[in-house]
Amino acid sequence: MPYAGLLNPGTTYYWRVRALDGTRVWGPWSRTFSFQCRAPGVPLDLQLVPDKQGGLTLTWRQNPLDRAPAAYKVYGSDEQGFSASDTEYLVLRGKGFVRSFEEYAVKPANAPDSNMVKTPANLLARTSATRLRVVGPELHEPNANKAFYRVVAVDSQDNESGPSDYVEVLRPYVCSQPPPARVGVPFQYQPAVIRSIGDLRCRANQASSYNAAFWDREELTFQAVQLPEGLTLDPQTGLIQGKFTAAGEVSLAFKITTSTGRTATVTQTVRVAQ
Repeated sequence: MPYAGLLNPGTTYYWRVRALDGTRVWGPWSRTFSFQCRAPGVPLDLQLVPDKQGGLTLTWRQNPLDRAPAAYKVYGSDEQGFSASDTEYLVLRGKGFVRSFEEYAVKPANAPDSNMVKTPANLLARTSATRLRVVGPELHEPNANKAFYRVVAVDSQDNESGPSDYVEVLRPYVCSQPPPARVGVPFQYQPAVIRSIGDLRCRANQASSYNAAFWDREELTFQAVQLPEGLTLDPQTGLIQGKFTAAGEVSLAFKITTSTGRTATVTQTVRVAQ
């Protein structure tokens, strides 16, 4: 089988064979054979639960089908519908990241983000529990703080289930905290925002019905809601910078809007020393 998970464990499958000779005449079918796959079932009921540390914990439920899991592998990616992979793999992106048919038409076919693109492995962690903290400002693993997650079950003989359905972070979601500051000292804070890069889709126009690209990458805009005197916010990048004029615990509030129309207003606290 080209991928794990295409057959269900604990299920009986049947097969038979017949031969074709050089004159394209078929012989008779063989007798029927059968087999079963022995592996854990696909993990169930993935959820992202807010935790006390200001992040998200991924939880799931063991599938009772066939073998009991000895461990689980958790995968994270910003690509919707991503393939769970322990190693680098290729992703077909069509014309890559585009926002309009005008941009699609003028974009070179050999752009770096187009066609088959080498994509890093998206394995985040292996655990024996049925929960894992996956989003939080203190998490720096390459596949933490992603938009989408899947889980694979592994039995005691390292047989793997297929990947679960993906679960997604409600976005926009800020997964960083502002650094401490001092009065009169230049301050910079770039909020880290989880966003989806979309997936490969075809859109039709008058010229063609096959216009394959990543059309739905979420673009962000920012708006200041509450900033202390001396600080500014860049509406395109969200960068907050400037100098604090007073010490204490100071609130920053800003609104994020995605290109898909989703919004979130975020309030965070900065500790400002004299």
